[in-house]
This record gives sequence, C-alpha cells and structure tokens, in this order.
Amino acid sequence: MSGAQPKLLLKVDGGDRPLRLMLDSGASKTMLYESALDRNPGLAARAIAKPTTSGGVGGVVTDHTARALDRLVVHVGNRALTIHDVRVTNLVKGPMDGLLGQDLLSQGRRVVLDFQRMLFAVED
Repeated sequence: MSGAQPKLLLKVDGGDRPLRLMLDSGASKTMLYESALDRNPGLAARAIAKPTTSGGVGGVVTDHTARALDRLVVHVGNRALTIHDVRVTNLVKGPMDGLLGQDLLSQGRRVVLDFQRMLFAVED
C-alpha cells in the first residue's frame, strides 16, 4: 500500500515483476493496462486479442486493440487467488499497471485495509 491511496504491489504467477495495482472497490472486474504486459513478458506471451467495452461515469468506450488473460493468479499474503478473463486495455496510461476489482475482493469473506500497518488482506 502507498500513503492514503490503496496502491498495491502484488506478485502474480508467470509475472517477471510484481504488478502495481490500484484497489477499486467500485470496479466489478480487475483490468490491467498495457504497461503490465510491457513489464511482464511472461504474461504478455499468454495474452490473446479480445476487444473490450468498459464504462463508468464518463460513458462507455470500446478498446478494439485490447487483449485478455484467461486467468491470472494473484498472491495476497499467503493466499493465491485466481481471477478469470482479465482484460488488458491500451486506453489508460500512467504509473500503475491496472485496477484490482470485485472479482478478486469477493473471493474472501472480509477485505482488510490497514493503512497504519500498510497491510492488505483478503481473508476467509
């Protein structure tokens, strides 16, 4: 975690480097940005072309150059959590590698964000 913003550095199976993800409890699905694949050739090799449409307050947009990973295994503490059909968009640029959404957060009974100890956990 970083400061008062829920920015996470998480290891993933097949990744050459940890992913820099922003926790977005309002996002139904986890989404990666192209930078995640640029920094992780092992993940890029598994990505397939798959256009994606996403929406929010600003409207709906389709990324025809998007890719997808059929599954992504994310390590949170001592747990390995699997997210399916993770989309990778070219439409967002920046210092982060993506957004962590409800498809991961809902895999536990409780999500812990301890800003004092800089701890993130998904617990049973």
